[in-house]
Amino acid sequence: MAKDGKLILGLILKESPWAQFYMKKGEAGNVFYKNAAFHSFNELKVMLMKSGLTIIDVCSTIFKNQLKSHYALNPQEEDTIEKLDL
Repeated sequence: MAKDGKLILGLILKESPWAQFYMKKGEAGNVFYKNAAFHSFNELKVMLMKSGLTIIDVCSTIFKNQLKSHYALNPQEEDTIEKLDL
């Protein structure tokens, strides 16, 4: 990274309900999540500080409950909604 460069991280923090949800999927053998590593915010702060990086800003963007069913609009058929098997 260039001096004065910026790094943006997209994370699912270990202490979040989303991480618990994905960890269970991994334990069940999900190909994508079985090797996923989730870290707490404090663990990440330490890693960044040890790397000489400074946290400038933090924000959250996931607000939907992970346990509710997932649905998608079918663009081929107006007003059609199908349940997704996530």
